[in-house]
Amino acid sequence: MQAAPRAVWRPPALLKVLLIGNLQEGGGRWVARTADLTYFPTPWLLGLKREGDLFEPGKPGVVSIAAVDPDGKTVEAGRLKAEISLVQGNWHTVYRNGRYLYTWSERILPLEKQDVETSGGLAELTFTPRQHGLYLVRVATADGAVVGSRRFSATDPDGDDGGVGTGRMDTVELAFDKAEYR
Repeated sequence: MQAAPRAVWRPPALLKVLLIGNLQEGGGRWVARTADLTYFPTPWLLGLKREGDLFEPGKPGVVSIAAVDPDGKTVEAGRLKAEISLVQGNWHTVYRNGRYLYTWSERILPLEKQDVETSGGLAELTFTPRQHGLYLVRVATADGAVVGSRRFSATDPDGDDGGVGTGRMDTVELAFDKAEYR
């Protein structure tokens, strides 16, 4: 099996793909087949890590960055561009078809940008969260071909985090393009 995704779509992480196909033969018998593959979208990926995932508002914190190849070895990534954003989330009540639905929306507010130089495939990014809340850190190559991102929470020492979670990864949702695949 070969994967040939569109060139414009580049997920920020390695994907484990499982495909399941079912078909009914002319005689009525159902036949199923499965295939799985590991899809590495770029020659190497960027990983971000913070010990404990939490920052304290008003105090500098460090995010470790690593550029790794499919074998898990570090690779030289050169100069990277980092963007730190505050994530504001809100629940909304929507009345539709005689029912109330609760939906979540997010607004990404860019706060600062930094250039980060890697050495031996490793780097550190330092920033100071201004307030408690959820922060999104995105790191990319200059051409944007390789991107890594991670969410971190800034929490007061007494544990008040304003109701946000910690260390949540970005997600990618996939949808099949043909009705037969659904």
